Amino acid sequence: MHWLIKYRWISLLIAFAIIPFLWSGIEKAVQVDNRLSIWFLEDDLQLAEYYEFQDKFGNDELLFILLKNEKSVLDQEFLNNLEKLTDSIEKLDRVEKVFSPTNLKIPNGNTFGINQFSRFQEPKFTIDKRKEILEMNPALGDILFNQDQTAAAILIQPKKYENYEAERADFIAEVKGLSFQYFDNDKLHFAGIGVIYNALNQLSEKEFALFLGIAYAIIFLLTIIIYRQLSVLLYVLFVIILANCFTLGLFGLVDLQLNLMSSLIPIIISLLGVMDIVHIVNQHQKYMAEDKSGLSAMRSAIKPCLFTSLTTMAGFLALYVSPMSILEDFGLYAAIGIFFSLLFSFLLAPIFLPYIKIHRRYFPFEKLIPRSQFFTSKNQKAILIIASLIVLVSLLGLIQIKTNSDTLGYFPQNHEVYQDSKMIEDIYGAYLPIEYLITATDANKNKLLQNTVDWTDEVNHSITGIERTLGFHTLYETAFKREYNEKWRQAIESKGLVNRTELQLKKHYTDLFQSFNHEESNTYRVTFFTKMLSANEMTAKINQINDLANQHFDNNTQISVAGYQPMYASIITFVIKTQVYSLLTAFVMVFLLLWWIVKRIRLAVLATSINLLPVLVVFGVMGWFNINLDTATASLAAIILCICIDDTIHFVHHFLKNKEGKNQSIEMAIDSTLKWVGKAIVISSLLLFLGFGSMIFASLNTVFYFGLLISIAVLVAVISQLFLFPVLLLKFAKK
Repeated sequence: MHWLIKYRWISLLIAFAIIPFLWSGIEKAVQVDNRLSIWFLEDDLQLAEYYEFQDKFGNDELLFILLKNEKSVLDQEFLNNLEKLTDSIEKLDRVEKVFSPTNLKIPNGNTFGINQFSRFQEPKFTIDKRKEILEMNPALGDILFNQDQTAAAILIQPKKYENYEAERADFIAEVKGLSFQYFDNDKLHFAGIGVIYNALNQLSEKEFALFLGIAYAIIFLLTIIIYRQLSVLLYVLFVIILANCFTLGLFGLVDLQLNLMSSLIPIIISLLGVMDIVHIVNQHQKYMAEDKSGLSAMRSAIKPCLFTSLTTMAGFLALYVSPMSILEDFGLYAAIGIFFSLLFSFLLAPIFLPYIKIHRRYFPFEKLIPRSQFFTSKNQKAILIIASLIVLVSLLGLIQIKTNSDTLGYFPQNHEVYQDSKMIEDIYGAYLPIEYLITATDANKNKLLQNTVDWTDEVNHSITGIERTLGFHTLYETAFKREYNEKWRQAIESKGLVNRTELQLKKHYTDLFQSFNHEESNTYRVTFFTKMLSANEMTAKINQINDLANQHFDNNTQISVAGYQPMYASIITFVIKTQVYSLLTAFVMVFLLLWWIVKRIRLAVLATSINLLPVLVVFGVMGWFNINLDTATASLAAIILCICIDDTIHFVHHFLKNKEGKNQSIEMAIDSTLKWVGKAIVISSLLLFLGFGSMIFASLNTVFYFGLLISIAVLVAVISQLFLFPVLLLKFAKK
């Protein structure tokens, strides 16, 4: 400890001197990124299959634009503006393909001898003629128009390149800017996975800045109110700034960026880092009252603070068992941040502790602790009964928890992305794609085509929610319907006609043909369109489609769901594994650490078990109030356990010192412990409760539920610490 005092100023200068070398990492880290790959481990088979799908068919992150016209979108003026917009979008460097009513090639004459084409927007076509054309091309009409032709759709496929995700926001802004040049804002609606990602990034950046600021404001305000000393405020400020800079610097230097989960790391560092400072200051003021040195206070505080940091880090590191990359990184760097908080709390203590004075009046906490002790001693049975009832009610809630994830549900209902999605579904219908790949091992194209037509027809008619289908078969089906009308099914059995149609499609509809046919691997693409679904609903829909596929294809044909949606559906499995694995890992790690710390298995069991109560209550709240177990709440159990255990360790450490070091009875040891660390427990819990509780004002539901549920857990933890834990010690810790 002497070297900390001797080299205190040098330590501070070195810490600040390192920050410029970390600055590039900090700048990288704070650029929010919520791309798909952050959810999956690098060696994940599904991620590899997704990239393989993109290699064959390009970027599947379609940008969907719905354009409204109350009269009719078949009106000439509307189509002229639509043509200008389509042409402008096609010229963008980041655009691969655009599917629009105005770049459709309408064949003149015989389907199998096409030599001339017309454009849908040509003035020679009347509105009635255009309706007739759509009737002759029902598949494309269903994709690019709604039923009453009051809305038209443009589907934009961005290019697939390395920096696309980093440039997504600029790309979407560019497309929107062009759209607003030709159409009024209220006539346009934008949707697609890219739009959702972009909005999540923007909200994450906003929430990160807002709630980090709120957390700082709460910390600083309470520090001033409670301690009424500038020296304590500066101590807190320097520690959390240094801990955050070092953590974010490392985060960015390894090429990571903040996302939905990791954007909470600075807030967690700030709130949990202050807990060590509260206990150090509490020890310092206690020792000052006993005419002991600040060095003695630091010596007394370092052991319990080290133990609490180790158990908290263990809880976050437990997330490393998650099969989700986003939670691996979150757990690892939250643990690193907690380590830096501990490090700087003690490195800076010799600088600030000499300026911290004793304040006899401590907000209302002086009266709270003795009253809690008196209440506990007089109402032990009542406390146990109430705790038992809480456990029972929580268990009943626990069994009602539903596991689900809803990306659109992350947004508040008044958000533009949410409103646009619902408006598109109301006016146009289903637009969310479910991609399927068909790989044929034999050369019988006719049989494959017929089976695909039968399969997709049955899917469309028997599975609720599938409203549109577009695939390689649609191109043939459209051509044959145009030429043979109701006899098209018989004609499609002809190998010669199918081959002639394929030649025409390759020649005149090259882009469209390549979008659904990968000839090198004999792989064909079929896209079903449904409305926005939760992960559970998506899984059910995919299973239904798979069941029908098994009825229509033999072993020579491989049918597989592809693209983004199966990965989205699999997140639920990851969530369940994360919650179970991380909680079990955290429990074992925390218990073993506690056992090592206190050297008494009974006391370790009691101390660990008391902190399962907040976890259980949170699960109960989730079950009773229909809060899903999803990506936002997957890590809660381990985090709650590791946060709540901190105060228990301080309690147990001082309880043993009083009981064995001073040879006090259990009752006296409990009273002395509460008088010594009770204030710090209440202060740190208040900081955590208000800090995490402020997140209920978040726009993102992930942040809202994370903050709400942790603040509930903190409240339960401090109440159980002051009332239930002393009763359990009296009942079970007599030996």
